[in-house]
Amino acid sequence: MADSWTSPCDLAGGSSGGPWLTGFDDATGTGTIFGVTSKGTVNEDLETTSLAAAAFTDEVKELYDRAGNL
Repeated sequence: MADSWTSPCDLAGGSSGGPWLTGFDDATGTGTIFGVTSKGTVNEDLETTSLAAAAFTDEVKELYDRAGNL
């Protein structure tokens, strides 16, 4: 699995923290969260030209699972 992913897009502000899914199933509306939007770039017209997310690692999943048990 890659450790990050970048996508060209034109999303407005507020996309930070939005989930990135892999294995999305249209029929069930489910998938696995790959990461969350963590940074982006804009052009001179303040249009978003790309967004990036760091891939969740096994350590992140372990932290998430442990937090769910608190």
